[in-house]
Amino acid sequence: MASFDETLPAFGSEDWDMWLRIARNYPIHFVNEPLTLYRIHGYNTSLDRMCLSAEAVLQKLFSDPTLPANIFRKKEEAYARLYLSLSETYLKTNQKLKAIDYWQHALRICPKMLWITNRAIWAGLKILLPYTVISNLPKLRLKLQ
Repeated sequence: MASFDETLPAFGSEDWDMWLRIARNYPIHFVNEPLTLYRIHGYNTSLDRMCLSAEAVLQKLFSDPTLPANIFRKKEEAYARLYLSLSETYLKTNQKLKAIDYWQHALRICPKMLWITNRAIWAGLKILLPYTVISNLPKLRLKLQ
């Protein structure tokens, strides 16, 4: 198996590409907790480059003619999950317009994301509702139980 793919835009997704290739050939295990932190702030110019890098990894994966059909069938969902994640990240950096764009893009590609994961609904609420409403939702939920 080849090492890092130097043709990819090198900005944060090199490991992801490598692990996707490893997972196709070997069993893998994972630790279900964050092991590193990455600081993202509103003026972080690297976020846009990270988006391009992540898209390039998916493009590479789904353009592979040897990709099994059961994985290829998840192409739209994979892109939608990426765009949903990017929407959430842009929202955390107070870049609401980009967050809206990526959220809409995710749902255009894979409308069933609204039913697959509540992340799509939650991200949409965070985009549409004021912060004060969102921050009080857990309290409201407790009162309704």
